[in-house]
Amino acid sequence: MARPEPDPDNTLPTIAAAFTILAALVLLVACFNIANVLLVRATVRQREMGIRAALGAGRWRLVRQTFDGELAARIVGGGVGLLLANWAAGFLSSLPLGTTLPIMFNFEPDLRVYVYALATVLVTAVVVGLIPALRVARYDVNSVLREGGRSASEGRRRHIIRNTLVVAQLAGSLLPMVVAGFSYAAWIKLNNCI
Repeated sequence: MARPEPDPDNTLPTIAAAFTILAALVLLVACFNIANVLLVRATVRQREMGIRAALGAGRWRLVRQTFDGELAARIVGGGVGLLLANWAAGFLSSLPLGTTLPIMFNFEPDLRVYVYALATVLVTAVVVGLIPALRVARYDVNSVLREGGRSASEGRRRHIIRNTLVVAQLAGSLLPMVVAGFSYAAWIKLNNCI
């Protein structure tokens, strides 16, 4: 009695794949948003790094300072994410299933989840933190200080990258909204037919 009938159409994997893709898209939009914020932050810090270099800081010291800041931010973000995951796992495990069957789901993360999260944080910190750090090493101190805080310090390439990130965010946000609208309309139609 507890075992459901097999699904002859095999629609469950398709639905699960669709929701996984939508969740990945939401995560991708969040990543684009963070990348855009980091790009703006690197532009703002360009003058500060130019002044530090003019005062005698070596290029590798500037690279290390930038990279250390990015690494610390990623570690804090990963720790907060794991705390939220533990809280969410406890909350989901405590939800009633609405059945008298003795079924219990355990969503508690194990050691593999923590190792994966740590590896992801470290890889992200190296990849995302190293790009601005290496850009700092290539700054021409004279041009940075000469341009000052003007917006001319942003090159055409940086505008293209920022605009591409904004377009990707909008496109990635629009797709889940359209799918949610179609899903809601299908749910309404299905409930009216029953």
